[in-house]
Amino acid sequence: MLEKDLDIIYNKEYLVIVPKMTEHLLDAFQYSFGNVILMNNSVEEISNVTEFINKNNFKQLILVDYQLEYEEVINNLIRQHDIKIIFTKSLGSLCEEFITYVFNSIHSLYENGIVSKIGFLDKNFYETLKHKGENVEFIQLDIEKVVEEEEYDENRVGLLNNSGNSKHSFYNELSGIKLSNKYSAKLYNPDKTTKKFLKLFNINHTITSKEELYKNNLVNLYVNFTDNNNLEFIKSMDYGVPCILGNNQLLNNEKTLQELLVMKSDDDIDEISSRISLVAKNREKIIDEYKKFREKYTKESKESIKKFIGINVKKVVLRTMAISGALCGIAGFLLVAGFGG
Repeated sequence: MLEKDLDIIYNKEYLVIVPKMTEHLLDAFQYSFGNVILMNNSVEEISNVTEFINKNNFKQLILVDYQLEYEEVINNLIRQHDIKIIFTKSLGSLCEEFITYVFNSIHSLYENGIVSKIGFLDKNFYETLKHKGENVEFIQLDIEKVVEEEEYDENRVGLLNNSGNSKHSFYNELSGIKLSNKYSAKLYNPDKTTKKFLKLFNINHTITSKEELYKNNLVNLYVNFTDNNNLEFIKSMDYGVPCILGNNQLLNNEKTLQELLVMKSDDDIDEISSRISLVAKNREKIIDEYKKFREKYTKESKESIKKFIGINVKKVVLRTMAISGALCGIAGFLLVAGFGG
């Protein structure tokens, strides 16, 4: 959000605008793109963002997902910008009415020539529209690599997904853990329904913070039917904790990791239970294979972003600049990136 006396940079090649609804991916956008602001939907914020853009010389505006206020900002721009948009949801998530509304709004901007290109984090979505001949790109976000944890609890299994999302196999995961009669579940902020489930089936568990959820476990589970966030896998694996996946294309070209980490069925509690044991036996092998995969992933991420915006994004650094008189009171924060050709 645009606030006074925070980091700001002017007149760069592009500006990325992330809405509040996508705030959970803000760090990834900042690390991957640089030059990012978080925008809420207040009247004052819309005015400030519009004025901020008009006082600067961004050649490209990159909007993330969709909020109605984007159109008000666009309608009040005083110069021409190449406007692009990124849709963060999966193809399978279109079964939700609100997500369909968001995508239809984005596609309408594209069809009307307001937006020149759409980027997708979901490869299936990208390939579907590319096949139609539309101007789309697949984007692979990256995150800053964390320090690998060497110690771990050999009986602890972390659950990274959302208990309230019907596309996430959260209760199947808990059942698989219980079936093993050996492992303990590690959870973040369980709701009332989850607490009742844990009590009903007498599932051994601990509750922790969101950040600690990823760390020091034998294995983490992110078994979903769809709506996968690849960065959950990346973060877990960066900490040195193997992460079991459901229906996911991320490891399609990684034979060893796919065979060991990707479930054949997202709702088979027997397979979840046996998969945990399989991963435990091959933990060192998985970590070694992942290190090679991680190097390729980072390279592919940079290439995908360069292809989307047309320039390299170099190392991101923080810089504090004085607020100009013209923007006094409406300055914001931005991560600063250097650019190459």
